[in-house]
Amino acid sequence: MKSHAIIHYAIASCSLLALTGCSETAPETEAKEAWLKVLSANVGNLDEVIDKTCGVAPYQGGLCSIAQEEVIASQIAELSPDIAILTELVDFSRCESDTWQGDADLVCTGAPDREPKEQVRRLVGDEYTISCASTHATCVAVRSDRVSLTGCEAGELCLDGNETAPHPEVCGTKGSRTSVSRIEATVDGETFALIPVHTLRALNEEEDPCRLAQFKLALEDVSKGAKTLTAGDWNMDPYRAPDAFPSGTYWHTQVGPDARFTAHNVPSDGSAPEPTWAGAATVDFVLSDFLQGSCESLGQTEGTTRLDGDELATMDHRAVWCSLSR
Repeated sequence: MKSHAIIHYAIASCSLLALTGCSETAPETEAKEAWLKVLSANVGNLDEVIDKTCGVAPYQGGLCSIAQEEVIASQIAELSPDIAILTELVDFSRCESDTWQGDADLVCTGAPDREPKEQVRRLVGDEYTISCASTHATCVAVRSDRVSLTGCEAGELCLDGNETAPHPEVCGTKGSRTSVSRIEATVDGETFALIPVHTLRALNEEEDPCRLAQFKLALEDVSKGAKTLTAGDWNMDPYRAPDAFPSGTYWHTQVGPDARFTAHNVPSDGSAPEPTWAGAATVDFVLSDFLQGSCESLGQTEGTTRLDGDELATMDHRAVWCSLSR
């Protein structure tokens, strides 16, 4: 994302900042002991915040640095989430032979000899069962000793394990790496739909119908009426700019005190939550229709550490870390 795109994105996501400001509200006190620890993180890095150019191909905004990968993996190991939703991953299939030489820190350099081959496995380790959308850029990882995934054996990596919704026709060729997908998860005998989301970064009214269609998939069609936990990069701030786009207006028909879903990283009074993008907008959310609890924005909430560390710090998003109860 180049600088002019960042400016437009900030306007599109946070156009009401002058009126509302950015909330510094700390997460609310949990009413019950946590049943699930959930991490949602867009791990992609941008050319503007790293010392190398990753290029459009093959990385396409994904996590391209091995050094940064190792820092994120260490942080995930320390957090030990029960469920992690990760977006902007770079899967091995993107590393064509002409990318295998060059900067040793780039993910595709020497890719055939790297173990584990898949980035998502390197990030979460062997203690997780992993299932991905058909794009392979968005995956769910669950602790094998706590959570099971339907159709994916414990400890396995199921690259196409999620049921991925068809890309909306209104999107055309835009957002080819974005997705809305579903897999059933079971914890302590309770089964629910787990829906990882990465929607289109729509910067104008012409692109918003695609994001709106993806919102409707995630919040209505794909859940199929089941208990649902959905999380990821929604690429829209519906709290600081609720009426900037139809997708923001639609959000509030589905999320809030009188709606089906609760956004766990949003204060109960509906005020603007802590930013997860560029210190100015909240575009990453963890939602459910059956859980309680709150979240922190890692590196934004006081006393927390960025998922990508303080030195490299290449992620443009802040990870969302939640303690949820039934």
